[in-house]
Amino acid sequence: MTQNSLTKQTHEKADRIASRISTFNRGTDKTTGIRFYLVPGLEPGSAHRATALGCTCDGFVRRAICSHQVGIARAEQQLEAARIAVAQANRVLYGQCCVEGCVFAAVGTSKRCAEHLAALRDQLGI
Repeated sequence: MTQNSLTKQTHEKADRIASRISTFNRGTDKTTGIRFYLVPGLEPGSAHRATALGCTCDGFVRRAICSHQVGIARAEQQLEAARIAVAQANRVLYGQCCVEGCVFAAVGTSKRCAEHLAALRDQLGI
């Protein structure tokens, strides 16, 4: 029977893995197209293929969860949160489209949404 609860040490190891994700080699499985990270193992020269969904280590095989998988998942969540924050900041930065009655977000410093910006460019011939 598998047990998928994590110890304090496993959480700490997952945090260390997440903080080092930028140093890991990445790859793509040619069969499935799934992107993975090569997470260094404990023994010199060893590594595990890990994604947010799974890992090739013995711990994952036994427990259906491991620090490598959890660390990758945390790192990917942090990266996605950063991308979302940038997107939200840009929306706040440029605000709403300046065309009366339009409720869409402005694109860049034009203060117009993509549709109204395209219409203005057509009108100006650019």
